[in-house]
Amino acid sequence: MAECCKADKHLRAGAQLADGGRLDEAVSEYNQAIAECSKASIVNPLMLASTYHGRGRVYLQLEQFQQAIDDFNEALRLVPQHLSPPRALVYHDRGIAYASSDQAECALQDFDEAIRLNPKDTLAYSNRARVYTRLNRDSEAKRDMGQATKKSMDDLLSTLSFITMRKSLLPFNLRGWVNILGLHVHERNYGVPGSHWGSRLQAGGSLRSYLDVWREGDGDWHQSP
Repeated sequence: MAECCKADKHLRAGAQLADGGRLDEAVSEYNQAIAECSKASIVNPLMLASTYHGRGRVYLQLEQFQQAIDDFNEALRLVPQHLSPPRALVYHDRGIAYASSDQAECALQDFDEAIRLNPKDTLAYSNRARVYTRLNRDSEAKRDMGQATKKSMDDLLSTLSFITMRKSLLPFNLRGWVNILGLHVHERNYGVPGSHWGSRLQAGGSLRSYLDVWREGDGDWHQSP
């Protein structure tokens, strides 16, 4: 039990450091979380999977793509098959790692699986469109960008409706409002409230990332919130 508490502490610290851009320190915290989990008499597979997923996302930012892929593989091994939302997130992020390391067909397979598990994943459509564009499969790229744009607009309209209906029920606090919006968008798209699965919300983070699908060209891959 003590080891699990220590692992959770390191996991949370790693997430905070990653959000603050202190990537090498974040990796160190995730490493310690994994070490503490390995000492536990009863291993929590979801906590361990979340740790591998978190560290993999940091490796993505460090452009250490094979290390990221290895961590995402381990996360997928640990997450039960019936837990579609977290599996969709890991497939999506592994797709980014494959795409970033010029493994286009593997990336397409992972984006396909992410969309199958979560058809509301706007970013998976957007990123799959980028892979199709690189492969000169323009009609498929256009189709996916159309889906991404439509779903982004649906999310925005839903969020505006959410604000309007609940405006009188909540105190006026800008940061609180933005965090509530982010949680709403995350829950709408993944079916679960914000958790360790790369969904730690900063002010406006999720809403801003979903609107990013309007961008075109060869910019950065859109990472899930």
